Amino acid sequence: VILRKIVKQLIGPLVKIVLLPVMRNITKLLKRVDDDTFANDCIELARVVGKILFRTTRAYTECSPQILTEVVQCIPKFMNCVLEASRTAYGNNGGIINIWSNENSSIWRLYNRILKILNDVENKNPILLKRHARDILTILRGSVRVPTNVTKWSLPDKTLALSFDNIGNLCADYSIIWLTDVCPQLDLFLRTSIFPRLSLSENDKNMWKNNPSM
Repeated sequence: VILRKIVKQLIGPLVKIVLLPVMRNITKLLKRVDDDTFANDCIELARVVGKILFRTTRAYTECSPQILTEVVQCIPKFMNCVLEASRTAYGNNGGIINIWSNENSSIWRLYNRILKILNDVENKNPILLKRHARDILTILRGSVRVPTNVTKWSLPDKTLALSFDNIGNLCADYSIIWLTDVCPQLDLFLRTSIFPRLSLSENDKNMWKNNPSM
């Protein structure tokens, strides 16, 4: 009972005042993040609130279904906006730049935190995702595809691992999505997202040849 009151009176308002507005307005914030301390601070604060929410709901999932439902509703658009901003930044600059080149930047850490929350919901309360599971899975599948363009856009390693975790959970939790969306295109998914990652990159090949003890 005490914990429910804490979630309702403290964590709930924090999520509604900080995390949800940042998720809903992430595109505007990302346009200012390079030269605006306020935008960076908002994203970092949202990450901290997301972490508090994650820690609380991970231990006590029954305490905050309403809060998690509101967060889940924002996830597809948030993911799309972050990934699109990242791809656009790479395309416009022909390579790795600013916040997107640093896997420890505030935006990637917030994105990873949302993926962790998503993963936890999938494991403990998948019913909350029912209306959004297909959209989220589509976004995740597109994000893990190995790039073929000259900009070589790709997710940071940790984000990539979390994305694959979520893909596996969604396929396990929603058999209809696996049967209708993933299974018919499994060969394409393996060829574009899995098999290329199992082969050595040019850097890996050079390291193996010149310094195999590393």
